Amino acid sequence: MAALAWEALREAYAIPGGGLVTVTGKPLPDPEHTLVRLRLKKPDGHSFSGLLVRPRGERPAPCALLLHALSSDKETMIRLFGRPLAERWIGALTGT
Repeated sequence: MAALAWEALREAYAIPGGGLVTVTGKPLPDPEHTLVRLRLKKPDGHSFSGLLVRPRGERPAPCALLLHALSSDKETMIRLFGRPLAERWIGALTGT
């Protein structure tokens, strides 16, 4: 898998007053799509996790941000909406 696009955009995610958000990714097994569990960590130590699903391949794809309510979670959002979007060549990102 190519390096995460976050690394190429590091300066765009700089935090006012200094520091950068650190993004790490762990690829997850998926037979149809590229699926990555992300951890975003701020300089103050606070962090949150997310899931990114995208079509397989190197061609650029737009990305939708999926927001869930209290009665749902990121895994459900990826299953119900992210995977169908990836089948149409649209990535999806959801978080905690």
